[in-house]
Amino acid sequence: MNFGRNTAAQPEPDGEPQGLLTTAPRPGAAAAFQGAELIGRFAVLSWDTAVGRVAMGYALSPAYSSPRALLAARWEKYGRKAAEHYQAVVVSDSVWGLDAPHLEACDLLPEDTGRPYKPSWAQLARLFGTEVPYWHGSLRDEKAILAWRPGAAAAVVAAQYPQTRAAEDALLRLAAYEPDGSPAGQVCLWLAREVHRRDTAAALSMLKSIHEDKSPFDGCKGLVVAARPAPLGR
Repeated sequence: MNFGRNTAAQPEPDGEPQGLLTTAPRPGAAAAFQGAELIGRFAVLSWDTAVGRVAMGYALSPAYSSPRALLAARWEKYGRKAAEHYQAVVVSDSVWGLDAPHLEACDLLPEDTGRPYKPSWAQLARLFGTEVPYWHGSLRDEKAILAWRPGAAAAVVAAQYPQTRAAEDALLRLAAYEPDGSPAGQVCLWLAREVHRRDTAAALSMLKSIHEDKSPFDGCKGLVVAARPAPLGR
């Protein structure tokens, strides 16, 4: 099977490959939002656009963070009909752990060879006819993403990276088994709160950087913050 954009496509001046989403003409009408679904370890939002249906995927696990991983999950779910459902897929934060609002895409066209490319948020927003939702890596609450609709207010969710969830849960279990007043139990609770505090701080720092006048991240125009961290109780 061949996924991606034809290698015959002309590269941009800086050498970056182009694809269906970077060369799409300005649409004559707004795209139609088609809702959300869970595909493997991705929460996926989709739009019917001027170039066909486009899927926007948000990895729910650090092991799945590229458009090819989403394509593989879609192929597993839909088989040979995968290409009939979507013409392109986009993944937010394809470099897991960096958390900056980067995008990476692949096309699903018969002549394609699987070469990924990097559309901008502005290009997607123009194609979708609406700002494109961004979830920080520690704010990817599955239910919140699947419930999102264009124009929705930012969800408020507890900040927690998938890779720190197991550690926090283990610390809370250890604390629960300790007797009242146990120093070990108090240490476990403190460590669990510290893990949660750091995840929250990482999200707040990134969201602040996105909205700064001199943001270190280029190309944030067209992006809308879809979730913010819940306030810390202590």
